[in-house]
Order: sequence, then structure tokens, then C-alpha cells
Amino acid sequence: MKNFGIYSFYIGIFLLPSAFSISAGILLIAAFLGFFINDKKLFEDKFNYLFFIGIIFLFLSSIYNSFNFVDVVNQKDINTLNNYIGLFNWIPLILCFYGFQPYLKSEKMRKNTCLLFLFGSIPVFASILGQVFFEWHGPLKTLNGLIVWYQRPLYDGMTRITGLFNNQNYLASWLLIIWPFSLALFYKKEKFFIIKIVTFLFLLFIALSIILTASRAALFSLIFSIPILFGFRSLKIFIPILIFISSIFLFIFIPIFGEGFQSFMQNFIPTAVWNNFNSESYGVHLSRTDLWRNALEMIYNNPLFGSGALSFPRLLEANTGIWSSHPHNLPLELMVNYGIPTTIFIITPFTIILFKGYFEIFIRNNIYFKENLFDRAWITSLILICLANLVDITYFDGRISIACWALLSGVRNITLKKA
Repeated sequence: MKNFGIYSFYIGIFLLPSAFSISAGILLIAAFLGFFINDKKLFEDKFNYLFFIGIIFLFLSSIYNSFNFVDVVNQKDINTLNNYIGLFNWIPLILCFYGFQPYLKSEKMRKNTCLLFLFGSIPVFASILGQVFFEWHGPLKTLNGLIVWYQRPLYDGMTRITGLFNNQNYLASWLLIIWPFSLALFYKKEKFFIIKIVTFLFLLFIALSIILTASRAALFSLIFSIPILFGFRSLKIFIPILIFISSIFLFIFIPIFGEGFQSFMQNFIPTAVWNNFNSESYGVHLSRTDLWRNALEMIYNNPLFGSGALSFPRLLEANTGIWSSHPHNLPLELMVNYGIPTTIFIITPFTIILFKGYFEIFIRNNIYFKENLFDRAWITSLILICLANLVDITYFDGRISIACWALLSGVRNITLKKA
């Protein structure tokens, strides 16, 4: 049973970005088997108590909002169903946190999973190349729709690429997840020069693809991944890079050297990349701070059980006349939908485990970084995707959320010193 579970987990991770439906089914089987082969009983871990209480509040909130829904847009039946469908974004994945742990117990197992995340992304790379250079448009479907690659048309030249994902932000988040793994693979001692070249090309392609998604959250996370992964020793590299990038944006928005040079920089850098930082490009859309302020007002009105799944867009439109799918902050989204107690019992243990893992590897275990390089990359990957979801929400793509909870399972094993 143990070997079958391990192989199922590895296959599921490898297929996760390119064949999500198949991967999700395999990973659920692996997680189910993990409940039986986990050395530590479910409630021996205090964090599982907190997550379990969070699950109870998720159920209570869904039931409460099913009977107390304020019909704003005459869609009561749809919203009632959404209250229960939304649970699948959380409850199965929280259970996977425990079920995945037997497959991530050792540093070697986590390293294998890092490589599977990375090499399983080769179809993603192919989809990006196809979208940019060969105008692959989707959706591309096979196996009666079991596998779907969205492949949206490009309207801004080579920018706002999506690859096989539904939009550029989802692609950017996936690339952020595998970016630290590519760094770890590149810095790993390697005898063969050709392998070093291949890993460098991986590194370069991922970084360039993140930039071409034109995702602000991903761009900032890409920049700050260097000091997170390599620590203070990287500041002598990081600070000049930060100054260089800041100077580029300064020249784009302010004609320091005249309008001619400003125009040259605006034409040289893809418009979709720098225009994302221009408030005038957002038209009638609300700023992040406006969205967060509206979300806080919704939370204030329904602090205990929230307003129900998918309630933010309809409440925002009713209040402002402007539609937005979410508040661009995952904890706020969770509070709006399910209330403050639910959020506390899910986000708090998640955050504590992440901080404990960071302390264990980067501070207490602060040895020569190449000796625990893949564990450093593992924790960095989770930090980057968490930071990105504080200013945007890509969690609701199943590939991203499964990856998040798998990464958290590995971090929990690091904190338990089972590596």
C-alpha cells in the first residue's frame, strides 16, 4: 500500500499542471492511502485540531448562509448551491495536508517532488512557446474534455501569456511555484557541463515567462525570491538588481532624460508589463485598497459566518456598481465568504507552520546553503505563492491550491525534524 501511495503521489504531481482532472483523481487516492500509512495519528498533531475546527466552521457557515442569503440579484438557488460547492476549495485540500505527509517525510522525497513539479511543467513550457510563436489558440481538448488547455489568444504582442492556464495570473503563480526549484537545480553541484546549460535554460525561460505574464504580484515575488532563498549573502546581488529595475520604471513614467528617452524606454519594454503599474490603465476598476476596504465592510456586517461563497462580487456590485471577482487578498476572501473564525482556524496554523519551517531551515539550520538547497527552495516556493495571494487570488485554480497544500505538508515534515 505504501509503495502504491508513493507512486500515485509522484504521478499525480507530475501530471498536475498538464492533466489536472487525471492528476486530481490520482492525488486524492494517494491522500486517502496516506491516512492509513501516516506514522503520526491524525490528532497527535495539534495543528490538525485547528484545521478540523476550521472545517467545522466551513460547514456551519455554508449551512447558515444557505438559509440566510439576501437575494440581491434573484439567484437564490444558484448561491445556495455555491455555498456547498465552495467547500471543495478547502475541505478536501485540508485533508490532503495530512494525507500527503507520508510522501514528503525525507529531504530526498521532497527533492524528488521538486523535480517532478519542475519536469512535469515541460508541457507548460511547450504551451507557452506554442502560444507565442505558433499562435496556438484554445481551448485545446482531448479525452472528451478530460484534459483542457485554454491557450488564450494574445492581444499584446508577446505579453500577457497564459500558456495552458485560464489566465496569465494562474500561469504566473505556477511559474512562481517551480522557480525556486529551478534555482536549486541550477546551483546543485553537477559534473556535466551540458546539464548545467540545460538547467540554466530552464531558469532563464521561467524567469522570462514570469515577466511576460505581466503579473505585478509575480514580478515582485520573482525579484524578492533571491533574498528569500539565498539570504543576506545575496544582498550584494539583489540590491543592484532592485536599483536597476526601479530605474527602468522610473525612466518609463518620469521624463528624467527628456520625453525622447522616455518614449524609447516605453517602446523598448513591453507595454503590458509597465502599463500594469499605471493607474490610468485601470479605467473604472477599483484599486486594491478600495477592494480591501469594501471587503472589510462586508466582513464587519457578517463577521461570524461571512456572506457565503462567491458573495464578494455581487455585494461589491450592489454597493459600488463595479464588478470584481474577488478582493485580491485570500484571507479577506475567506473572511468575506465564511467569516472570521473560519479564517483564523485555517490561516493561523498554515502561517505558523510556514514560519516554523522557515526558522528550522533558514535560521536554526543556517549551514552552507547548498547542503539543504531543495528544502530551502521548497519553503521559498510556498512563501512566494502565499505572498502573491496577498495581493491577488490564484488559489482557486485547483493546480495552485493542491500545490500549496502539498508544499505545506512538506514544510510540516521539516518542522517535525523527520528529514
